[in-house]
Amino acid sequence: MVAKGQSCSCCAPETIPESILAQGCPRCGVVSQHKVGAITLRALLADSEEDFVNRDDYLLCTTPECPVVYFDSESGAVFTKDQITVRVGFKETDSPRTLCYCFDHTWETMQKEWLATGQCTTAASIRESIRSEGCRCEETNPKGICCLGDITEALHQIQAQGAERHPR
Repeated sequence: MVAKGQSCSCCAPETIPESILAQGCPRCGVVSQHKVGAITLRALLADSEEDFVNRDDYLLCTTPECPVVYFDSESGAVFTKDQITVRVGFKETDSPRTLCYCFDHTWETMQKEWLATGQCTTAASIRESIRSEGCRCEETNPKGICCLGDITEALHQIQAQGAERHPR
């Protein structure tokens, strides 16, 4: 957890060794680009699954249509959407698709604001909330990292989809 007034350490870029990145998801085969710490799994897995977390890091499958969320090729551990206690926004197609788990921002609320006003204040709101309240990205976000990258990407997609409504 980031204390009030401190910057978010989960935003710091991490270098992932090539040997880890070579591991593909056991279900869809897509090679993972994201490592997630055990703190995230322990916080988000159903109580009955926590005992199976026995490594420091797991890989994240971000393929939307694949049910696997976390895996470890070495041990054979696989955790799927139905074992996670929150909706995994990047794997959902139905509303709500959560992007910020600390402050409850969704794709849909961002899209609604942008279509109504031609602007989106979500990133600024999150930054202010981190400064005033702190964040718990490692414990609340299935990716185990700060959501601001996903917020920026979502806004680009929303703007591209609605460009004809609010030309710049």
